Amino acid sequence: MLPQLAQQIVDTNRGFKAFTAEALQKILDSIQIYTFPYQIELLVACLYHGILLNKRGIAYVDSEAASTQQGAQLTQTYLNQIMQIVNISQRYQTIDQNDELVQFFHTLSEEQWREIEMNPQRFLSEYLERGC
Repeated sequence: MLPQLAQQIVDTNRGFKAFTAEALQKILDSIQIYTFPYQIELLVACLYHGILLNKRGIAYVDSEAASTQQGAQLTQTYLNQIMQIVNISQRYQTIDQNDELVQFFHTLSEEQWREIEMNPQRFLSEYLERGC
């Protein structure tokens, strides 16, 4: 859903992000998401406004104890996060809004999403059999 970003960034969450004052002045007014996918929107906004992205290596140690989202809380927010990413792709025009994946996510309810999470293999098999 965000092809330009995917060409430049592999992991939007693990990394230190630094912005110049000029870059922030260009992007802050367009930022609408302040929950978990906010990091994606920051990077997409930079690309949209012509701000170059650079990567630098840093040491990072993942820690369950330090995580801000764990277990059931994380699972309950997956569909919401995906829908926020769909929203980002729409606002920044990063993908054709008639794209099958975008349309698919617009049709899902929370209940359907939980069914997919419970048995993704069955869902994908049925989905592919229908030719969707």
